[in-house]
Formats: sequence, C-alpha cells, structure tokens
Amino acid sequence: MSDFIWEPTPDYVDNANVTRLMRRHGIDDFRALVRKSCDDIEWFWSAAIEDLGIEFSTPYERLLDDSDGPQWPKWFTGGTINLTYNCVDRHALSNLSDSTALVWEGEDGDVQSLTYAELARDVNRVANGLLAAGIAKGDTVGVFMPMMLEAVVALYAIAKIGAIYLPIFSGFGPPAISARLNDSKAKALITADGFYRRGSKVDMKSVADAALEDSPSVESVFVCARFGDDITLNDRDRWWDDAFGTESDALDAPHLDPETPFMIAYTSGTTGRPKGSVHVHGGFLVKIAAEVAYQLDVKPRDVLYWVTDMGWIMGPLEMIGGHAGGATVFMYEGAPNYPEVDRLWSMVAAHR
Repeated sequence: MSDFIWEPTPDYVDNANVTRLMRRHGIDDFRALVRKSCDDIEWFWSAAIEDLGIEFSTPYERLLDDSDGPQWPKWFTGGTINLTYNCVDRHALSNLSDSTALVWEGEDGDVQSLTYAELARDVNRVANGLLAAGIAKGDTVGVFMPMMLEAVVALYAIAKIGAIYLPIFSGFGPPAISARLNDSKAKALITADGFYRRGSKVDMKSVADAALEDSPSVESVFVCARFGDDITLNDRDRWWDDAFGTESDALDAPHLDPETPFMIAYTSGTTGRPKGSVHVHGGFLVKIAAEVAYQLDVKPRDVLYWVTDMGWIMGPLEMIGGHAGGATVFMYEGAPNYPEVDRLWSMVAAHR
C-alpha cells in the first residue's frame, strides 16, 4: 500500500471534534468509540446531539421507537424540532451572528456573501412570502436553481414553514423536471432566469416553462434574476424580489415533529424511473451534522466547499452539515476549470 497523502498531526487529533466527544465520555480509543456506537445506538446519538448542541424545542421522550420493525423506525418520539432553526436561527441569535454563513463566487469573478444574521433575515422574508402565497406545511416546493445564494435561502425558507423541499438539478431538461414535479405533486416552483457556465449564459426559465406545460399541480412560480434580462412572465410567475422583498424579516420557527418531511431527493433516473427518497427534519439534521462534524472535522467559522449542485443530495448535505456546525459554506456558479484549469484551487486559496 502506498503512503497516505496526509496524516493528522498529534495536535490536530487532540483538537478534533471526535476527540472532544470521546473525551467527554471517557473513551480513549477511537475503535472503542466505534464499537460503543454500534452496541448502544441510543447512547451514541444522544451523546452526539448533546455534543453538537442540536436544539429540540421540545425534548424527545424516546430516541428510537422501532416497535413496528426496523424498516419503520420513529426517531425522537415526543419531541419537536426545526431544521432551519438549528442551521440558521440559533446562530443568528448567538455570537456567530456576524460570522459569514455563505460565500458565493460567480464565474465572472463577482463575490457575494451573507452573515448568519443576514441569512436569517432573507430566509424569513422568503418563508413569509411563501406563506402569503398559500404554501403550507406539507406542500412540496420544487427548487430548480443554479448555485446562487438564493438557492440556499429557498431551502431553509421551505423547511422552516414545514413545507417539503424538492431539489432539482440545474442541468435537467423539461422531462426530468416535470417527472419530479408531478411525482411529488409540487405546488410551487422556485427557479432563476439562468446562470453562467464556461463564459456563456445558460437559460433556465424557458426550460422551466417547458417542464411546467406538463406539471399541472404547480400553481405558483417564483423567478430569481441572475441576468436581469427582460423576459416574459405569465400570470403564474412572480419575480423573487417582488414576491419576497417587502415581506417581514421576522418569523418564529414552528415546532415540528422530528418525522416531519423536510426533503424529497430523487435518484438520477439513469437506471430506471427516478425514485423519491423522503428525508425528515430530525433524522437528516442529526445524521448530517454528525457526519460533517466528526468525519470532516468542520468547526465554527471553518470554510467548507463541496463541488456539487444544489439539485443533488450533496448540495443540501454540505449546507445543512456546515451550517449546523456554524461554519462558512462556499458556493461557485460555473465550471471548476474555467477559464483556467486551476480555477478551483485559486478559489480555495482566496476563500480558505
């Protein structure tokens, strides 16, 4: 076997998140932690929740109820939680309020950012706008957007009100989009006029319009302007700024059952009909927060960047995992090797 490319220094190990967890419980060996986590899952997940500071608005009475069989587990029974509160609101109310939550770089080099306080403000405006548009708990909202700050705002706004977030890959054509909208019975779609890739404009609105011709459940469409070009909107469409810009920036996070659906993530469809996987507020938040904290060792104010699209599972994963831990998440709009092959590494150097 070849040598490892990188090995942690003793100081790195001593200050790792997983070391903190072990130290809190008197565990000296990582393998012993792994064994204990498998032998006593109720201990492990309760310990992780406490260590990571995840907040339940109502404490759960039982961590896991598998009385209906292992295929139908119920997690955190008797408790209530809100994913957006844990990823956004609680940091906006803490000493991380002015810490950067998101950094975005466009392919043209433009850079924008949001602090946790600004992210909370924008999330509340969009959440209030969705409520005003008739979107309620349990309704599905499709999000067909490029890598832009508003795509993350939309994710958290949808989740905050108990609606269901439906991520759709920004490169899909109309049939793939309508298949997901129809299968999930989406009530609304949030999209953009387009984005830049390899120096060219990629139109999204016309693709969305074509998909919506075969998506009868969609009643409302919200369009975010990346280009700001003069495009035609129909009676169903509203510009993002018009729909959300004047809404209140205050909204208390509702207390949700941990099994409340948060997201429907579809398989790619390359080997058959796309299949929707339902993820919930409690399980997705706790599992992904633990993965990013203990496997990636991401800490508050660290910068996390994953080369992905918000339409794939890794987009929501990096956002929720990073933000649950108070980190800064970096997003990039275009091709990672444009205009030069070192574009990705130049961004890493600039935003590390």
